[in-house]
Amino acid sequence: QRALTVAKVMPHVGDSPATDDNWPSTDSITVLFEISKTDQNRVGCTRTAYCTYTDLCPVAAFLALRAMRGDNWKSNQPLLMDNSGWVVDRDFISALLKTASVDLGGDPSDVSPHSLRIGGATTAAATQRIDYEDIRRFGRWKSDCWKRYIYSARGRCRGLSIAMATAHF
Repeated sequence: QRALTVAKVMPHVGDSPATDDNWPSTDSITVLFEISKTDQNRVGCTRTAYCTYTDLCPVAAFLALRAMRGDNWKSNQPLLMDNSGWVVDRDFISALLKTASVDLGGDPSDVSPHSLRIGGATTAAATQRIDYEDIRRFGRWKSDCWKRYIYSARGRCRGLSIAMATAHF
């Protein structure tokens, strides 16, 4: 139930589910989280990601994975698996993030797969176009505890000192 399988990622072309014939035209994917530790009611949820047309595009990553797998794309198989049967796991993601941290001059002990959750919430909050309730819901937080995860973007502090210094009560 907790494993992300091929069947739990549903590609769409426009508003219609993609077919075996048109999947290369996928412009959004909907992921089913059947059960997770953040789902206290055990009802599951879905999240849809749309094509971003950038280097960080979840749809492009899905399309590349789907193309790489070819005929080895079976609904009960893990989504993040190569054609030899090797499956990406948390340890691999952790090692990849730590290596990237070192490559960028950071401390590898400062990153883990959980950093992606923190980074996602921080990035969403920094856009100032996303409602905080949507961040809570999209991140599958039941409470407002997600606010402890986010870091303020440097630019959000612009004018804060002068506003505080000139405040009149």
